[in-house]
Amino acid sequence: MEFIRAGQKERACEADRGACGERRNCFSGAGQGWGSARRAFLPPCMPFRESCCNFFTGCFFYMRRTERAKGGTAMRMLHKKIVLLAVVCAIALSGAAARGLHIGDYAPDFEIELSDGGKVKLSSFRGKAVMLHFWATWCPPCQKELPEMDALAKQIAQKGSSSKLDFLAVCVSDTQKSLEKYLKKNGFTFRGGLDEDGNIAEVYGVEGIPASILISPDGKIEKMTVGMMSRADLDNFVAGYAD
Repeated sequence: MEFIRAGQKERACEADRGACGERRNCFSGAGQGWGSARRAFLPPCMPFRESCCNFFTGCFFYMRRTERAKGGTAMRMLHKKIVLLAVVCAIALSGAAARGLHIGDYAPDFEIELSDGGKVKLSSFRGKAVMLHFWATWCPPCQKELPEMDALAKQIAQKGSSSKLDFLAVCVSDTQKSLEKYLKKNGFTFRGGLDEDGNIAEVYGVEGIPASILISPDGKIEKMTVGMMSRADLDNFVAGYAD
């Protein structure tokens, strides 16, 4: 089976997103990929695609008003460029959405180097459910949520081989030094590794972090969520496997 490897990657941006701010997360810059992520600040209730659409719609009407007021070939040329850029952006975002994974799809296999040494493939967990968690040390919502994730990982570890669930964290768009320092400082011991280039995040269609994916024992995507979860949310997310 083919799998992808984690590599080097730029730091992604931070922003607010979610249902009226109640589920906050950090953005990568959806539709551009984690490798070209840039810093952006969006209103809490406005997803990236909606913001992009609103931006170009605003540009369109602004150019129409300006053209009527000033006229001239230069303004009409700029108008055409704005419209063309809007079309290109729409096509790019549509393509990004089409590449996303859905409930019931098989989870793409990958190999990641673990923070405590060694490597692991996702397929090696087959036969058990997997809580796959995407996060970063520079993401404030991730920082708030991570203690609960670590508690879940410890709960799973205590059950040993009898556990029906495994936990794997993927630190996105970060550095090995930052990751090791952060884990040591907070005493986190969960199993995980670094996805510096964001290759794994891109394959899974992750557009914001924290993001969690529950993979069934037969390797299919069972649940997906983006945004910070409370302990109650987390318990409900893994219900049936972490009992």
